Amino acid sequence: MNANQGPLAGLGKELGALSAQLREAFTLRSELARLEIAADLRRARRLAIIWIIAGALLLAAFPLPAVAAAELLDGCGGVPNWGWLLIFSGGLFLIALAAVFLAWRRFRRRLALLRQTLEELREDFLWLREWCGMEEPAEETPRRGGSEG
Repeated sequence: MNANQGPLAGLGKELGALSAQLREAFTLRSELARLEIAADLRRARRLAIIWIIAGALLLAAFPLPAVAAAELLDGCGGVPNWGWLLIFSGGLFLIALAAVFLAWRRFRRRLALLRQTLEELREDFLWLREWCGMEEPAEETPRRGGSEG
């Protein structure tokens, strides 16, 4: 009975509590990582769809300048014919390029890349260091740098 009441009596309970907290933290972090990856995959799928549509627009626009140049070189049809063809193909090019650019910006802006998961893991690591009683190495680093320089 006295052995259970010694200085190590609470250690088993503390280690059990720490183990439970670490299991819960790992479960929550893995779920957070899964959700972030799923969101990034949805964003990547949306980006791919927009790029496919923009590619289709570009493919549709490519023959138009050739037709316009053929009309110009042939001399039949006059300026209005090839002029409208160039304007239309130029508009399609601009729309496709704008869609690609805007989709890429939106994708990069919303891409998480496990940002929140890594932040949570850093906080968990700091908490674990505090719990273990380890000091921050940042306090010692300036002293070392100052004595060497």
